[in-house]
Amino acid sequence: MNVIHLIGNAILIYGLLGFPEMGVIGVSISTAISRAIALALILKLLYDRLPINLKLRDYITIDGIQIKRILKIGVPAAGEQICFNLSQLPITAIIAMLGAASLTARVYTQNIVSFILVFGLAMGQGTQILIGYKAGAGDFEGAYHQLLKSLRYSLIMTVAIAIIEAIFREPLLSFFTKDHEIISMGSTLLLLCLILEPGRTFNLVVINSLRATGDANISLIMGFISMWGISVPLAYFLGIHLGFGLPGIWIAFIVDEWFRGITMYFRWRSRVWEKKVLVQNQVTTTV
Repeated sequence: MNVIHLIGNAILIYGLLGFPEMGVIGVSISTAISRAIALALILKLLYDRLPINLKLRDYITIDGIQIKRILKIGVPAAGEQICFNLSQLPITAIIAMLGAASLTARVYTQNIVSFILVFGLAMGQGTQILIGYKAGAGDFEGAYHQLLKSLRYSLIMTVAIAIIEAIFREPLLSFFTKDHEIISMGSTLLLLCLILEPGRTFNLVVINSLRATGDANISLIMGFISMWGISVPLAYFLGIHLGFGLPGIWIAFIVDEWFRGITMYFRWRSRVWEKKVLVQNQVTTTV
């Protein structure tokens, strides 16, 4: 999808191969085409790989019980994401108070750190599938230890990538800009990411695992408390009031991520989630 998108952008933006120069509209057309092709391929995989025979009625039949189960997980998950997105509005306003260079440094740093986030998301989603499978089969002990094992691997991977990015922080930032002030600020943030990103991965893996068992409301509650009770006010206090600037705001992120991650970890250790499994005894084998 991304390769088609990139080629389509080049053709439609710059008018290659006889096409007109379409600018931003060309980007939109390229995006729509590339995603439509990807959707078609995914649907083909859906039919080729699943060991069930999907029929048209499966798309239009409404199963109230299943929808209720899905919404029980989906609504809190969406609520947590909305809560995060809303919290980024005041955070961005706080960073804007520090000047354009700080906003730019934040964007560049986030682009580099996104490579770490991809692995955290992948481990969190993969673990979610395995734990949902085991919990649905009633293998609570297997699900419990699966999280601990996945968390260990995830943290090792995250720390390793964070160290590499910290070592090469200045060359990486130099791809985006030659401004020494921005490179200096971004370098400091990438060093702080050695602490921040393991906390973020910790959070992702544990929260996804809790959702897989049906214990989703707690992540929304703790997300609201931590993002709006810790991250936003602490970012202003450290970044603006105490004058620490962007590093102070990153410290607020660190406290937020680790607070939620550790809280969710103890929630997992309590094994309350065993009573909240949505689908039971549907699978007879384990992964």
